[in-house]
Amino acid sequence: MSSSSWSKWDLHIHTPLSIVNQYAGEDVWEKFICALEELPNEFKVIGINDYIFLDGYKKVVEEKKKGRLANIDLILPVIELRLDKFGGSNSHLSRVNYHIIFSNQIDAEVIESQFLAALCSKYRLTPQYDGFKSSGLWSAVPTRKSVEELGQMIINSVPDEEKKNYKSPLVEGFNNLCLSLNDVQEILGSPTFLDRVVTAVGKTEWADVKWNDQAIADKKNIINSADLVFMSAESDIKCKDARDVLTASKVNNNLLDCSDAHYFPDSKEKDRIGKCFTWIKSEPTFEGLRQAIFEYGSRVSISLLPPLEPIYQIKKVQLNFPLDTKLERENIAEYFCYRGVHEFSFSPYLTCLVGGRGVGKSTLLHLMSEKLNPGNSEFFKGKRLTPANANIRECVEVSGISEAGVVEFLQQNEIEQFAADHRRLTAAILARLKKLDNSNEFEEIQLALSSSRESIKTHKEILKTENDFKEQLEISQSELVTQKGVVDSFQSVEYKKINDNLNVLNAKLQNLLASKKQLQDLFESINDFVDEYWLEEDELKEQDNPYAKQIQLIVEGVKKLTVQAQDDPALKASDVSISKIQTDIDIARDGLSEYLKSRGLSSENLGDVSRAAGRIAVLEREIPALSKKIDGLKGKLEKFSNNRSVVSRYTSLISNLLTPINISLSSQSEDVKAIELRYEFDEDSFNESVIELIAKSISSKDGRSQRTDFVKDKLSRVNFLALGDQQKFLLSISEEDQSVVAKSLRDYYGEKINYDLLKLDVETLVRDVDHFWNIRILYDGKSIQDSSFGQRCTAVIVVLILLGNTPIVIDEPEAHLDSSLIAKYLVDLIKVRKNHRQIIFATHNANLVVNGDSELVHCLFMNGENVSNSIETTIENLKNREHLLALEGGLKAFLRRERRYSGQ
Repeated sequence: MSSSSWSKWDLHIHTPLSIVNQYAGEDVWEKFICALEELPNEFKVIGINDYIFLDGYKKVVEEKKKGRLANIDLILPVIELRLDKFGGSNSHLSRVNYHIIFSNQIDAEVIESQFLAALCSKYRLTPQYDGFKSSGLWSAVPTRKSVEELGQMIINSVPDEEKKNYKSPLVEGFNNLCLSLNDVQEILGSPTFLDRVVTAVGKTEWADVKWNDQAIADKKNIINSADLVFMSAESDIKCKDARDVLTASKVNNNLLDCSDAHYFPDSKEKDRIGKCFTWIKSEPTFEGLRQAIFEYGSRVSISLLPPLEPIYQIKKVQLNFPLDTKLERENIAEYFCYRGVHEFSFSPYLTCLVGGRGVGKSTLLHLMSEKLNPGNSEFFKGKRLTPANANIRECVEVSGISEAGVVEFLQQNEIEQFAADHRRLTAAILARLKKLDNSNEFEEIQLALSSSRESIKTHKEILKTENDFKEQLEISQSELVTQKGVVDSFQSVEYKKINDNLNVLNAKLQNLLASKKQLQDLFESINDFVDEYWLEEDELKEQDNPYAKQIQLIVEGVKKLTVQAQDDPALKASDVSISKIQTDIDIARDGLSEYLKSRGLSSENLGDVSRAAGRIAVLEREIPALSKKIDGLKGKLEKFSNNRSVVSRYTSLISNLLTPINISLSSQSEDVKAIELRYEFDEDSFNESVIELIAKSISSKDGRSQRTDFVKDKLSRVNFLALGDQQKFLLSISEEDQSVVAKSLRDYYGEKINYDLLKLDVETLVRDVDHFWNIRILYDGKSIQDSSFGQRCTAVIVVLILLGNTPIVIDEPEAHLDSSLIAKYLVDLIKVRKNHRQIIFATHNANLVVNGDSELVHCLFMNGENVSNSIETTIENLKNREHLLALEGGLKAFLRRERRYSGQ
């Protein structure tokens, strides 16, 4: 895959031929090449550094041509010079090092003849030895021999006791050769080197230059005129600290850590082969280095390990459609543009599909969408691929992510749909916010909300049950009085004796029957319990853990007890007792009937009186049971609380998660108005739902449909979020209003149970955060609904890209967006977000591709047979740059636009 990817670049490696080096041992050159070949796999680019000579570089390139160094993709020539700016003290001057990294496309001979040779007349000596040149003692062209001669002169000029502090003549000669920055820049400004060199200043030596009135301008100019700053640090932390110092000093902070290797890898010195903390995201080309300078923030990382790629990725899409595949819609059938075999790779960061209209950009995205989310693509609704074996399920293969719903696809015009539908946008934002909650508080509060809603539901059922029991108790108590009145109408001793005996028998019978029913219910519950938890032998073996075994022991024990209880002889004896008591009751009733007949009672009254004793027994058992149940429910009702704190916790959590996002949105660009996300309660929608609920309730009571607008009018003074006293609610409906709706409201909610249930329904709605709480987007302090169409779409796409870490695929994100907003705002956001989530665009907009610094670009075009073809490329790939320039209308159009924008 031709894609910008992370690799290590060490642009400062000295060879055994460098003027200064510490490589030693037998066959030192072979050992040096082997050390480079044994670099870890992440090393792909090296810079071979020499002081005013290219001997080491040429020898390394020669080895590469012989087939050595297969692990290294790019070798760049680097020349290191000393500038005529000095730091430190008079006794130990620190020369400012200046590096020139040349493109590998420039032959070494050209560098020697047109750069190094051009410098010959420009060399100066350090101030204390300038007399050697002015007096004519040394004026030679710098060669190894002449530089060594200069060094020997310098050593000979000092007292004998000082000579031990000096290095070899070659090193001393080089260290005292200086050049002015202007002279170097003048030579590099020739057409030969235009856009083919990169410069770097040494951080350590530059830092030694004092910040004083005389040097401050030169000190800033040296570092700010360079493309990069080189240093060799003991650790990545120290390197980052050094960059922080540069940033605080408000100077060029494009820092690269390089090995500055003078030693073999087994050395304990920091300046050794393989010690490098610089990672660059690019193709291994010189142009890639230039692009890394332009986009230092997103293409360079100083660290032990490479930056982590986004977790979720689409790595590759493979298409294999029959050659006769057609796309049919209505009565039109056309050959499908992706018939045959195609393969598209995707960068973990930003991939752009570019090309003219009708080349298959959108179609490819829809194929991916339909593969991962069947039925989701609008493109394939009303269209079909033929023949039958040309189906997306079998002909499209997505590597990497294959789970439905993980990839977010935004089809054309979908951005504006989000801008128009706040509920859909809220759902999308909340789904992203939940992933930001590392403490799992979201999940905890949502469970609490669910539990709270269930608690209200349970409370409603208990309240209804209590009301039913109270009504039944009132009926039973009234009936008991009636039945006792019937019985008490006969006061004879004989009647009382017969009736008392009948009451005893009935009470005994009801007691046995009630207990028998309870036992039968218990057996049924136990059977259900056993069915739920019983493990078959193979299931028990499969689970094989102490918990499963303990469950099985309990279930077996309960089942055994049930069987034993069902076989208890006492139960059979009780069944006989029930039968006998029933017989005794029948005999007693017959005796009572005979007695009543003898008193001349009518047959109708005879039936009432004969049944009265039985009903009294039932009622006298039922009434205490109902009272007990009511008392039990009363305790449960008293424990209920409709505290809304869980709603407050939920809304506070979302608001807290939105705070850093809003800070980020407000600081994205000085040229663009602030975007803000607010989590707000939709009281209008809430009130409408309550009104609909009330209208439905009174309609079911009256048997006639009530209009919601009439109900709303009658309850206009009610604050549904703060329903309080029942009487206050009823008084809010004018007594003078004798309309059908007003009467229905007063009648229905005059019953306490109905009003209490209404309050509970309101509490349930309050907890429906998904329905009544929305995230509103403000642009420049105004709701996006009140902003221009372009501003609405910009705000939406910014939010959707900013939030989330799963791949996002957008078809023509630039549609309806203002070009200046794309250039000033969106591309900077993309460059940040693509490090955290994979982004895939199909686009015509050069700003998104080039200024968004796309790591991979697919340039699509149609061949002569109307089949989509593509060229994989990158921004740094010069061979295919014409395809990117085509987005701007070609090179001339690009340059014309650049002049217009720059005011030239």
